[in-house]
Amino acid sequence: MEHPVLNEEIYQKFAELQPLLLHNSPGHVAILEDFLSAVIGAVPDLRDKIASIVQNTAGLRSSLRPFCWYHRADVLPPLSSVWHSQMEEAFREGELSRVFNAKIQDVNRKDLLDLRPNFMINDNIVEGYTALLRRCRSCLISTPRLFSWSARSPVDRQFSREGLNKVHHALVPMHYKHHWTFAHLMTEDGGDQWRAEYYDSALFINNGCPPFFISWLRDTFPPSKIKLVLSQRNPQQPTGVDCGLFMLMGMRLIASGAEHLSQDEANIIMPDFRARVLAELLAGHLDPLSCEYDSFFEQLKERTPALEPAPVGRGSGMIGDPYFFESPSPDETESLFCDLVPTIEHDSKELTPSSPSISTVSSNENMRSRLRAMSIDSLLSGELNMQGVKLQEAEAKAYAAAFASEGAILHMLKNGVAASRRRLQNPGPQDTEGDPQLALLWRTVLSGKSHPLITRYMRYQYSLSFAAAQEELGARPGKKSRNIREAMVRRLCIQEIQGDKQKGWRAARIQAQKGSIWVALVDMFRHSLGEESCVALAAVPESSWLIESMTAEAREVFLATIQSRVNEPRSNITANLHTAKDLYLMVINNTLPNYLLRIEGSADLPFLDAVSLEESPARYHIP
Repeated sequence: MEHPVLNEEIYQKFAELQPLLLHNSPGHVAILEDFLSAVIGAVPDLRDKIASIVQNTAGLRSSLRPFCWYHRADVLPPLSSVWHSQMEEAFREGELSRVFNAKIQDVNRKDLLDLRPNFMINDNIVEGYTALLRRCRSCLISTPRLFSWSARSPVDRQFSREGLNKVHHALVPMHYKHHWTFAHLMTEDGGDQWRAEYYDSALFINNGCPPFFISWLRDTFPPSKIKLVLSQRNPQQPTGVDCGLFMLMGMRLIASGAEHLSQDEANIIMPDFRARVLAELLAGHLDPLSCEYDSFFEQLKERTPALEPAPVGRGSGMIGDPYFFESPSPDETESLFCDLVPTIEHDSKELTPSSPSISTVSSNENMRSRLRAMSIDSLLSGELNMQGVKLQEAEAKAYAAAFASEGAILHMLKNGVAASRRRLQNPGPQDTEGDPQLALLWRTVLSGKSHPLITRYMRYQYSLSFAAAQEELGARPGKKSRNIREAMVRRLCIQEIQGDKQKGWRAARIQAQKGSIWVALVDMFRHSLGEESCVALAAVPESSWLIESMTAEAREVFLATIQSRVNEPRSNITANLHTAKDLYLMVINNTLPNYLLRIEGSADLPFLDAVSLEESPARYHIP
């Protein structure tokens, strides 16, 4: 039982000690950090009370990290409710303009955009967050640029044989083939041996350990002194774009001396981790407190201008889109057109630095990467001239060239099956008043908390229903009607779902326009696949926003190129879609069987076997 008088005495003593920090004495800071850690561990209720002192004491901010005192049962300390609710609301409504103007360490507005649901974080977000983790001083953490010799930082220079011998643990984040993984280096046998545990949240892709990391291990350690193994605790992501977040979570836990998440823990914790990362980057330290929220945004309001609307014709490719979504720099991400095939094969859980072979990148992939870089440069320069249009059209052809490959379909379906399993345990939004189908679809689209395969289908259905509702109300192309708009607002339940009627209607209309690309794609196969033609949505390996953000000209090229490929004499596109349709329909309809499917088992099955509805030979049953 807590003693209120004792609590007050502790608080008063802490207030008296605080002026010592004005002299920036490392000894005083260390004493107070130990004191605060002990107080927080013993009396959690004092945390918010003493935060008013701590937030104005820069030298003490690092003591709020959880590394010394949180319990495994909690995994992480609960994020303050005001930070969590505000970050979730920003993600849900798209009203991120307040935080997009901030610059936190190496993280700017363009980088923060990648924290939205269904986006992959880039290296600046990774570096900004790992900078917060380095404050624990218990573990050496490299930057994502460790393997780029021209961009190595002072942090990376410690990753020599001599530097690593001074520590017992080191973490190495890696980006390879548009995918984030990390390794944990640790000493064994009294420091004479090293062990490297490799963590990968997408083992189903089986890209293997990045060859540049294996080469670095060879150059840094004698072969007899290092052992590379695949970690036995490897929670798997459901979306295909959350790899960076799983990496940050794993590094945070390991840096604190804990294990990575179990799969059950990941299923519960990771859906909310984006909001936590955004809040912690904005606050500048881990686990921000409620009392820091108002002061942060007051300072932000004073020093930053409002977000400018995007020029017509830019942004996500839709006229009047309120935000200009910049593309990631080609230096920060790899090509988005990587083949979804294994580049490193291994038969056991243990890897050796000499076993994998380094695969060569095809000239076609290099061409696509250069093409993407040129297109990005033209967009960032703001010159949307004929050359830029041609580049975007050529990029659309590259997207269409990857359509309906066996690897692309398997990649989407495997993740979709995992996401559908979780949907059975966590039902989606419930029906609302108004037009139940349209309002429910709009609420689901706004939530964005599902696998891209399922979200894409919802966007397709939403765009169809939106157009049907407008046609039913007598809307005409190019004609505006206040009565029709008000009727649509009521059907969409915008005021109930979003509150702001004007912004809600604008967002609903823009999303319907964006989703029209999926309607056109499905219609292309309606004559051959009938009502099951929506399986075409599983054949696009790129992220949904890449396809939705294409210009009108690029959309035409994208669809025309796919149609041309379908019409080729030896085309297998329609056959692949027909083979995968039964499994796809089970995923989107939430009707998966209660046994383990083959696609959930072995990663080395032929396409026809992988998409079958037969039980996996392992015969594990789903609880």
